[in-house]
Amino acid sequence: MVRMWRNVVLTALLCAATAVAATAGVAATGGVASGGRERSDSGTETRRCVEQFGAAVRAYATATRERDAERYKALVHDGYTIVSADGEVRSGKADSMAFVEELFADPSWRRTLHERRRVVSGCDTGFVLFDSEYSKPADGHRARLRTGLGFTRADGRWLVLHDQSSRVGR
Repeated sequence: MVRMWRNVVLTALLCAATAVAATAGVAATGGVASGGRERSDSGTETRRCVEQFGAAVRAYATATRERDAERYKALVHDGYTIVSADGEVRSGKADSMAFVEELFADPSWRRTLHERRRVVSGCDTGFVLFDSEYSKPADGHRARLRTGLGFTRADGRWLVLHDQSSRVGR
């Protein structure tokens, strides 16, 4: 339990640092910066963790694009929290997945994910920031979003711990 909360705090700090760096237009620090470029002090284990992190990010994007709730559920931590663009908070895997399953059951929406930043801190925490567009063409609804995902590594697997979207622009 202490390790989970340590990872929550580290992920939150990493998210905050990355948000500040993204706003300033610079790469954040913490092991690996955007584009998967490793620092020279990284070892084999860190490289393997970075590769696994990339695979987890791709799996998240695929599960979202394909609206595959079961695959998505396998990618999230028990402490998974979602903060939607309207500020609604869903806490815990059960509450968050109920929202995701309802969302994925609706075939009328579209969502793009374009990776903006990626940061990995050793083999403990990772963060990815997406520019995104969510739309429901039938309703004429469209929202430009910036979505940040905080990951933690548990039992050798990268899992999404925190998912937050914010509206950007008009």
